[in-house]
Amino acid sequence: MRTSLKSLFFCCFYFLLYSFCYSQISSFNGVNTGTLSSGSAVLTGIQALEVNPSRLSAKDDFNRRLTILFPSSTAYLTSNSFSISLFNRLFGRSSRGLIGDENVWTNEDKDLILNSIDKSLTLGHQGKVSFGFAYDISDHFGAVAFLVNQNWGARGEVNEDIIDFALNGNDKFLGREVLFDNSSLSGWWNREYALSYSRFLKIGEKSEHTLYFGLTLKAVETLTHFDARLNSSIYNSPTGDSLAAKVNYQTVTNGGNSLGNFFDNIFGLNNSTAGFSFFPEVVGSGFGADIGASLDLKNGIRFGVSFLDLGSVSFDGTDLVRNADTTISFVGITNPLRETERENQFDSLKAIAEYQNRFYQSSSIALPTRMRIGAGFDFEKFNRFPLILSFDLSLGFNDNFGNGNHFLALFGAEYRPLKSFPIRAGLGTGGDLGFRLSLGAGYEDRSIAIDVSTMHFPSLVSLTGTSFVSAAVSFRFKGIDRVEPILLEDFVPIEMTPIPAVQPKPTIKVDSNSTPKPVAKPAPKIDPAPEKPIPPPTPVPKAEVKTEPAPTPIVEPKVESQPKVLPQPSSKSKATTSKKATSKSKKNSSGTSGTSQTSGTPTKPQKK
Repeated sequence: MRTSLKSLFFCCFYFLLYSFCYSQISSFNGVNTGTLSSGSAVLTGIQALEVNPSRLSAKDDFNRRLTILFPSSTAYLTSNSFSISLFNRLFGRSSRGLIGDENVWTNEDKDLILNSIDKSLTLGHQGKVSFGFAYDISDHFGAVAFLVNQNWGARGEVNEDIIDFALNGNDKFLGREVLFDNSSLSGWWNREYALSYSRFLKIGEKSEHTLYFGLTLKAVETLTHFDARLNSSIYNSPTGDSLAAKVNYQTVTNGGNSLGNFFDNIFGLNNSTAGFSFFPEVVGSGFGADIGASLDLKNGIRFGVSFLDLGSVSFDGTDLVRNADTTISFVGITNPLRETERENQFDSLKAIAEYQNRFYQSSSIALPTRMRIGAGFDFEKFNRFPLILSFDLSLGFNDNFGNGNHFLALFGAEYRPLKSFPIRAGLGTGGDLGFRLSLGAGYEDRSIAIDVSTMHFPSLVSLTGTSFVSAAVSFRFKGIDRVEPILLEDFVPIEMTPIPAVQPKPTIKVDSNSTPKPVAKPAPKIDPAPEKPIPPPTPVPKAEVKTEPAPTPIVEPKVESQPKVLPQPSSKSKATTSKKATSKSKKNSSGTSGTSQTSGTPTKPQKK
């Protein structure tokens, strides 16, 4: 019986583990986990909603409007002391064929447990599953997104003295007090419906800088929660025959027929027969909000600030509270030989140690509120080198639902040797985080994006020797191209070639007696090439026209005194004159003769 309780104790705490500050770096996607959640100033689109809702409208390299996030999950298992190799040594020897009885821990086993613990043993677990979509409407109207998130986890802290007392009894504590203070156990399961909006503005003299702002409204449902606080102590007498215990504890459970009664059954707080259910009823509800802003400068420098999970969850009279605050004194068994008397004495101690008060109450629990301040530098804007550096400071304001009141310093980097193959790494320190080194990679194109990462890279090298194991996987589908507006500064002046004026068509004069040839009209051309000269028309020879020479007029000389009577020419002279005129007419019509002679020159009369 003792061994089974011991196994149950360590199994529950190891596999339901959670460290106090991991809600500050929780993530549902492999992109954010790969950079150790340091992207409040550099992430874009739907994967930025966890750290800064203003970055929803920031555009990625592929410039697509629609993004659908398929169910993506993240899980963490961590401890500040236990490693998997130590767990395997304490449990499962027979299953691995090792020598030794796993029902009995040797002194060497107990020393290994105590040496691995520093003041207290913290163990925890957190998981998250998310799905939804984002759509970038336009630069004027902004971008919207809707997500459904399932968050669950558990955490526990056990004082070192409690473990030592459980392993070795009161032999080491004779004459001194065993402190049980600062020990706690809690668990939760929440569901969120988140609606986000983001828009950006161009600022600066030439609109070279971009200012983003965003808001996320959440409806939160609590499916179950459990919280136990222990501040007790035990004093042992120097002889060990008596002890005095101060019992001070309180448990608050609320889970209907699911996890609340499940915890109650484990620790024997009631006799309910109800078991765990994956579809429990809603026991509490509330509202939350995320707000953020970021600034992208022209030279690649980026800044971001956000406040996450502002709000609370209310429980209307459904919290079952059990508490006790009393003192127990035990001086030993009066008559150990009588079984009935011994059982009655133990029953009286149990009645005193059990809860004194049991009642229902209404309560309100604040969401894990935290603030982020981030900065980043994009070398792609500076010198075309595909590297983005990021830095975030995270501060939690409470310890609810796995949050922590710690400052965390987170560094991240993303390098793309190829546009579609990002490689991511992160470094974190602060609070209970210790030192963490993350690593991630992925594939992304215009249609799909797949990202895988781990929050603790050494666990990939030595899985059995690590006390922290984490994994994150996300898958996104992208579609619908974005049509960007053409800005005035995008115009580039282009030298234009002047188009020559249209030349008038040449007019061709054709002789009325010749047949004109049709002239084809030139086809219009876009390129203003010089027009080819139109060849002149082939001259058509004129038809020969034979004309009879006009008779030579006879000019009579003027006679002052008395007119002279000219003699009539003879028939021979008339024939000669007619032949000469005909010959001259032929030469003039053919154009081969030189200067024509006047045929009208009077012929001297020949004397008989």
